[in-house]
Amino acid sequence: MPFPVRPFYEREVDDIVDDMVARPEQIDHLEDAIVARHAEFSHMLPALPYTQRLIAFLRQAQRPWRCHVHRANLGVSPKLQALACACAGDTMVEHLGNAMGPITAVGTDPNVEARRQLNIRNGNVGPLCRTCFTHYEIVNLYFEGEITAEELAHIPSLSHPETIAHARAIRDEIAPHLMVRA
Repeated sequence: MPFPVRPFYEREVDDIVDDMVARPEQIDHLEDAIVARHAEFSHMLPALPYTQRLIAFLRQAQRPWRCHVHRANLGVSPKLQALACACAGDTMVEHLGNAMGPITAVGTDPNVEARRQLNIRNGNVGPLCRTCFTHYEIVNLYFEGEITAEELAHIPSLSHPETIAHARAIRDEIAPHLMVRA
């Protein structure tokens, strides 16, 4: 099961994940059911590269691709700390400041800015990025040039023209660090 899986009822994440690991025959079934028939259901599914990447992730049990989610959103911890990644949580990445006040560390705090520049170069915020796969992967695919703006806009929460323009601006900013198709 792709991380993040949130712990609950005094169970550890590792226990939950061990119970939810997809078996090879289940991955094959997913591929047969969704990838092979994607055109039939494309009006309600994300772009085909998303499903293909999910299946590859499940088969490999990790991501060989970089993650760029931290470039598109911030997370907030239960302690109201602004996080560089909405998926990672406050135990995996250093916070950027208090979410209830101005987040001034980015661009002004040399340590935070150095981490941000490293993240832009490397594409990840921490070692657990290798085992993370979320709905945000669709944004990664856009930033990497694997899907078009039209395919990104197929996702209702990302369909607003200003959202697409902002995603395009982020993609253009990080393009020098990626192999992005025009």
